[in-house]
Amino acid sequence: MPILNVKDDQLLRLFAVDIVEEAGFAAIEAGNADEATAILETRSDIALVLTDINMPGSMDGLKLAHAVRYRWPGIKIIVVSGEVRPSENDLPLNSYFFRKPFLAATMISEIRSLIARELELLSQEPRFHTGRMSCFAHTLQMQHDRLTSAVPTLSTVGAYNFGM
Repeated sequence: MPILNVKDDQLLRLFAVDIVEEAGFAAIEAGNADEATAILETRSDIALVLTDINMPGSMDGLKLAHAVRYRWPGIKIIVVSGEVRPSENDLPLNSYFFRKPFLAATMISEIRSLIARELELLSQEPRFHTGRMSCFAHTLQMQHDRLTSAVPTLSTVGAYNFGM
């Protein structure tokens, strides 16, 4: 389950990629909201969008978050900023805000938790077959089991407090 990481600053984007990979997911990178939208239009496997608020382009991270919620309502959203502190009304429904700087271990835990909750919901949906689980359901169950049993680890990334 890939996570789309949207940040205009290359160094901070690389730090975020490390966090996403440490959480156990593939990272896809976009430098602004326009690139992110183009990626989302061509991929149906994105589980979560992790976006900064202040970015160049036709929309900032908050507008991107609202666009994602409207066009792809199943995708989880985490918005981060060290400069802007949006109110709850500024954020789309069921999105999460992290103020920079934050601990990498905290972000890793939140990403795992969000995806695990989604997998739990998917695994509880009614199935149109009986007997053994379908390949898809089995894959979901394995991913859910791996995520819910994983204890957040502090790698080199997790040991630092990044000002993302």
